[in-house]
Amino acid sequence: MLTLNSLTDSPTQFNAITGLNQREFMILLYHFAPLAEEYYRHHDLKGETRKSVRYDERSDNSLPGSANKLLFMLSYIKENPNQAYHGAVFGMSQGKVSLWVRQLSTLLEEALRRMGKLPQRSADQLYYVLNKCLTTALLMDVAERRIGRSADYQVQKEHYSRKKGTHTLKNLVITTLTQEVLYLGETFEGRVHDKKMYDQAALKFPEQDQSLWADLGFLGVEAEHAAVILPEKKPKGKELTNYQKELNGLIASIRVTVEHAIAGIKRVKIIRNQIRLHGWQVRDRMMAIACGLHNIRCQRWAA
Repeated sequence: MLTLNSLTDSPTQFNAITGLNQREFMILLYHFAPLAEEYYRHHDLKGETRKSVRYDERSDNSLPGSANKLLFMLSYIKENPNQAYHGAVFGMSQGKVSLWVRQLSTLLEEALRRMGKLPQRSADQLYYVLNKCLTTALLMDVAERRIGRSADYQVQKEHYSRKKGTHTLKNLVITTLTQEVLYLGETFEGRVHDKKMYDQAALKFPEQDQSLWADLGFLGVEAEHAAVILPEKKPKGKELTNYQKELNGLIASIRVTVEHAIAGIKRVKIIRNQIRLHGWQVRDRMMAIACGLHNIRCQRWAA
């Protein structure tokens, strides 16, 4: 059975399995542990309210202690394993893995929120954050991730992305030049166009000098109180001038930061590979958690 004690002697292995170093894990555990302890005092593994408050875990608990619960959840997100395999690693049945994942993912998301590492999810929240910070350059793109092909033909059509050639979910992402994810839009089906996602987000920006850098998928986008910077589009039947090519190269060299940020989000395989979980809410939650974990690592790189 994989436990925290079996990993503490190998920092490299610890990072590979959890996606965090030991210091980052302990900081996250500081916020996660009280949430988990409080939840399981009042709820059982099925999520039902206990008839009496429990202060001590049972000796036969399949995941004893908050540290092992956090290790279980982080390793699941990092590796995106088959649940039967993950159960074998932690000495439990596939059914219990499913129950633990559903509950612990909610607690992990809340722990990241309390740490201030989750990206904003609404236009009003983003406006408030931007009004408080000195960030002048914002980088915008769409993060796309694979899902399984539905048996329903209409659902297939809605999730099919022509750009990726497979069935996907998409989220609008806005980052800073340090790769921190400031904003994560709602989850859309793969066929929804990038600009439509931006329009539905109805983002607002403070009255200060800010620039919003994006690609040609956002052609036609306008932002109040922010300068939208897009590359030059090649005219039909013509070529770009040398100046336009140089300008596009400069824009691309700045915009590459958001591509690196999305790559950082996809460091966890539950986002990089096809997600095995079903349900709109849990899939959206996993994307938010992946962004929060990426923001924790960003703090390490900036130090």
